[in-house]
Amino acid sequence: MLPIGQLDGGHVVFGLFPKHHKQISMGVFTLFLGYAGVGMISPGMPVEELMIRIPLYLGFLYICYSRTDFTAQTKITISLSIAAVQYVLAFVKPEWEGYQGWLFFAFLLGRLMGLRHPEVSGFHTLDTKRKIVGWLAILIFALCFSPKPFIFE
Repeated sequence: MLPIGQLDGGHVVFGLFPKHHKQISMGVFTLFLGYAGVGMISPGMPVEELMIRIPLYLGFLYICYSRTDFTAQTKITISLSIAAVQYVLAFVKPEWEGYQGWLFFAFLLGRLMGLRHPEVSGFHTLDTKRKIVGWLAILIFALCFSPKPFIFE
């Protein structure tokens, strides 16, 4: 139900907000990717490890945005910004950790499936009943989403 691209939540958001779907999809994807990678790079890691992890992770973030309409400079800026925020967050709250399992899903979304909703022919605005169902679907997603669906200890 993630409100991104062609996922079920993406269809719901496209139906409710057709003019703003692209911005919502990109914003949610960025937050999703940002959460997933918390803890991937941290000030507590040895410098030798960071020198390998940081370029690889930045490349991974860049690849996740490869099918967007952004310029290369914008993709680099977004990748650097996400990594910088995650690094600062790891400095301030080292006990916080995202769920790296979502990184693979983010890669699939960003690189293979795409983050945009396909063009729709004969689009009509939703009636009130369908808008209520759409908002209900968003509410169910917000209540049921599990940031860490599998915990292995």
